[in-house]
Amino acid sequence: MLAAQASANAARARLEGASRPLNNPELSAEVERTDVSAYAVGVSQTIDWHDKRESQAQIAQAELASAEAELELKRLDMAAGLVANVGRLAAVHETLSLAKRRVDMLSSVVELAEKRLAAGDISPPELELARLTQSEAALQYAGLRSDLIQQRSEFSALAGDDLDYQVKFPKRLPSNLSSPSDIASQAREHPQVRLAELAAQLARARMRATDRDRLTDPTVGVALGRDGGENRVSVSISIPLQLRNNFQGSVDAASAEALAAEQRVLREQRAQLARVTAARERFNLTARVWSQWAGATRTSLKDHVSALQDQWEAGEVNTADYLLQLRQSLDTEISGVELHASLWDAWSDWLHATGTLLQWLNETER
Repeated sequence: MLAAQASANAARARLEGASRPLNNPELSAEVERTDVSAYAVGVSQTIDWHDKRESQAQIAQAELASAEAELELKRLDMAAGLVANVGRLAAVHETLSLAKRRVDMLSSVVELAEKRLAAGDISPPELELARLTQSEAALQYAGLRSDLIQQRSEFSALAGDDLDYQVKFPKRLPSNLSSPSDIASQAREHPQVRLAELAAQLARARMRATDRDRLTDPTVGVALGRDGGENRVSVSISIPLQLRNNFQGSVDAASAEALAAEQRVLREQRAQLARVTAARERFNLTARVWSQWAGATRTSLKDHVSALQDQWEAGEVNTADYLLQLRQSLDTEISGVELHASLWDAWSDWLHATGTLLQWLNETER
C-alpha cells in the first residue's frame, strides 16, 4: 500500500514537471585575439515547434491516473483480505463456542455416568467411553483455541492492530444478488478493468509522444559583438536533418505496444465478467442452502440434543448410541457454521468481484 502511494506521489511530481518548457535557452560567448580582436555574446533557444511538451504532459497525466487506479485496487485487495480474515475469525469463534458447549455437555455426561455406574445402571466400559469422548472433545477445543490465535495474528498483520473482541457474522445478508443484466456494467467498472483501460491510454499517449519526438525542432540564436572596431549582430537558425534515421521504427514499436494494451483491456473485461458471474452464482446457491438450513435444521438439532439427553438419562438409549448421536448432532451444528462461513466468503467474493466492497464497508460503518 505504501509503495502504491509513493508511486502516485511520484506521478504527481512528474506531472508538475511535464507542464514546464522542455528546452532552456543557451548562452554562448566567443573571444578571438589576433591582429584584430573580436568577441561576441549570444543566446539561443530550441523551439518546441511540434508541442512535445503537451505530449509529455499527456503521458504524465496518464501515469498519474494509472497510479491512482492501482492505489485504489490495492485498497480494494487489502479490504478483501481483511474481510475474508474477519469471516474466518467469526467461524472460529462460533465453532469454538460449539466446541466449548460440547466439552461442558460431555463433562456433565461423565459426571452423570459415574453416578449411574455407582447405581448399577451402566457398565464400566460405558463410563470409559464417555471419558474418552470427553477427552477427545477437550483436545478439539484446544486446537480451535490455537486456530483463533493464528487468525487473530493474521488479522493483526493485515490491519496493523489487534482485535480484542469477538467477531460475529452479520445477522442478515441479501438472499439473492443483482440480475444478469447488471453484471456487464459491474465488470466494466471494476478497478482492475479501469487499470487496464488507463494502461491502454498511457500506451497511446506514449505512441503519440514517440511520433512527435522524432520530429525535429529548430534552434534560433542571436549574438552581439565587435569585430575590430565594428559592431556585429548575427542571427542563426539550425534544423537537424533526419537523413540517415527518421526513427519510424520507434513509432511502430510504440504503436504495437498500444495495440497490445487494447487487447489486454478486452481480455481483462472478459475475465472480470467471468469472475462476477461466478461470484453471483456461487452466492445465490450458498444463500439458498443456508436459508434452508437456518430455517429448519438449526431448531430441530437443538430439540434433538435435548430429547436425546432425556432418553439417555431415562435409560431408553445406551451410552454408546447416545454419545454417537450427540457427536453427530454437534458435528452437524459445526457444519452449519462452516456453511455460514461459506456464505460470508461468497458475499465478500461478490463485493470484491464487483468492486463495491469499500462502498459496502463505508455504508455498513454508518
